[in-house]
Amino acid sequence: MRSRSGNDSAWGEEVRVGYRMQLPLGAAEVRDEDTLRVVQAPDKQAVGRTYRVAALGEVSSFPVVRTVWLEEHNRRDEP
Repeated sequence: MRSRSGNDSAWGEEVRVGYRMQLPLGAAEVRDEDTLRVVQAPDKQAVGRTYRVAALGEVSSFPVVRTVWLEEHNRRDEP
């Protein structure tokens, strides 16, 4: 993401890592600003991480999954 800082027309670089989560249609609804925590994953380094819902996904005419965009909130080191 690029953003303009101040009135001096200088551009600053801001990097936001975005993650996409796909949920089955029957999963519980999530809302903007909700926080999600990984409690189980094949990748053990992912367990304990939390993510903030940044945007709800696109809507299609024939939905098969629900897409939610996330931003990483924190990364907790697991022993």
